[in-house]
Amino acid sequence: MRRLFLRLIVPCLPLLVGVSSCLPIGDSAARLRGRITVNGGPASDCKLSLHLARTDQLVEAIGVSSEFEETFVIAPGEDEYYATISCKNSRDEYRSETLRLGSPRTYENGTDLGTVSLSRGAAE
Repeated sequence: MRRLFLRLIVPCLPLLVGVSSCLPIGDSAARLRGRITVNGGPASDCKLSLHLARTDQLVEAIGVSSEFEETFVIAPGEDEYYATISCKNSRDEYRSETLRLGSPRTYENGTDLGTVSLSRGAAE
């Protein structure tokens, strides 16, 4: 039995290790930052949501203030996402362009959504 193990399994170990190192293990993260204004003034009671673009699936929604930098836990590897922002005292909802997230570089640098300007009014 030991001889069979040594002859069959041991020669395949480098291949198994090589393949497993190509597969993402665990989760990735995305960091989004920006500023929100409502009618030119600071916003309050806002929600920042991250969605997987290909399915529109909500990843997570986080309460934020007028200036934010938030981290989201996302699936391993790179994929396309979009962010939405809404505030209780606004009728608007912002939707970002498609964002390519999940690489260590995009996490380190963060993704700046810039200044998001919403209009005042009751949210629908």
